[in-house]
Amino acid sequence: MDAERDWGRFLAGINLLAATYNREVSKPLLDAYWLVLSSRRIEDFEAACAAALGKCQFMPVPAELKKLSLSAAAKRQGVAFIEGTGWISLDGNQERNGYHPDLLDAGADKERARLEAIGREPPQLEAIKGGR
Repeated sequence: MDAERDWGRFLAGINLLAATYNREVSKPLLDAYWLVLSSRRIEDFEAACAAALGKCQFMPVPAELKKLSLSAAAKRQGVAFIEGTGWISLDGNQERNGYHPDLLDAGADKERARLEAIGREPPQLEAIKGGR
């Protein structure tokens, strides 16, 4: 997200959740959500807020919203996480298998090529495989 461009939409999402779950919005609360979610696309954040309304009994913490935003990004990009398998393409595009949705965004090919050149897998894939 871009702070200048997306702040209003971000604030609207947090305010919607706070009003729904009867939580008070404060600067530290906004800072915590922004810190965790600012790397996500605003569209994925909004999808996460909508999903939370249907799935969460209590206001989701930042980590829960980030997980929901990753699911939204995966759906938007046509991939899914299968336990024990990792990220797979839902449209048969084998090029995307094994890569986290974040790495499929703009610039992902350069990052993938850089990591492969030095013999490493993307950090998200290493984390999935437990290789931290």
